Amino acid sequence: MVTRPLVSRNALIAGVVIVASIVALAFFTAPNPTAPDDDGDPWTGRWLINGQSAQDTEYSGSLTIRRTSNGYDLQWLVTGDIALGEGRVVGSRLEASWRSTSAISGEATGSAVYTVDADGSIIGSRTIDGVDGEGTEEGEPAG
Repeated sequence: MVTRPLVSRNALIAGVVIVASIVALAFFTAPNPTAPDDDGDPWTGRWLINGQSAQDTEYSGSLTIRRTSNGYDLQWLVTGDIALGEGRVVGSRLEASWRSTSAISGEATGSAVYTVDADGSIIGSRTIDGVDGEGTEEGEPAG
């Protein structure tokens, strides 16, 4: 009896090439880092983040926060996903809504809430619309 593999070699190679291309694109399209405190605003800059989703999946990447006339623009570049968000400061927290623009697992939307620690790092939570629970996220200035 001759057995056949579940996935052909060509399909496996194509999958690896696609994933590698997405990762390379994320690195080459990442915005230039901005020092978090260069303008006196503790939120602006580029952060190296580590998180754990509501489904207990760990991830890492970067979060860039830029000041706009209406609040803040946020861009997450994380494993397998690029997400964009808009936020504003409420008290001592940055509250944002986000949507994925390129995700392996499909599009998603949700919210995020961050605070700045005394050491200049950020800590927060992220939710995904339609998914129970909330994930956590921590970031350090990429400076």
